[in-house]
This record gives sequence, C-alpha cells and structure tokens, in this order.
Amino acid sequence: MIEKNSAARSQACGASTTGHAWPRRRKPDRAVLELYDNLAFSRALEEIWSVIAATDKYLTTEHPWSLGESDADQQRRATILWTTAKFCES
Repeated sequence: MIEKNSAARSQACGASTTGHAWPRRRKPDRAVLELYDNLAFSRALEEIWSVIAATDKYLTTEHPWSLGESDADQQRRATILWTTAKFCES
C-alpha cells in the first residue's frame, strides 16, 4: 500500500533522509525461531523488542509527524514511512 501511494518507493531501505544511520536488520526472525526451539523465550522476546526499539528510535529521530505540507516535506515523510515499513516487513 505504501509503495502504491508513495513517491518514495525507489528509496532504498536502510537510507535515512537526514543522515541518521538506520540500524542494519539482523534478521531476528531466524534468531527468534531458533531461540523458541531451544525454549529460550526470554531471549526471543529480547530479539523482538530490539527490532521494536530500533524502529521507535528511527521514527523518534526522524519525527515525520512534525513535517509540513510542502512537496519536499511530503516526500520526506513518505520516505521515512516507507523505509520504516520495509524494515519491519523484512
């Protein structure tokens, strides 16, 4: 949906619009599954929360909600949201 409605769809995931480093995705899905298989539920939750924390930090740093309605601000907001969504889905 974001790709369909966003001019930012060509923005590469991992890039930030203000120079802030977007954390590299560590593919916690494999790690989480392995931890669950080993009954290490607490560690699995730590992995999941690390993804949530990285996403929260990125959005808090980029603060797309404070951008205006100019074309440049709309493009930046779309890029931030698209990048966040791509990070979360991978």
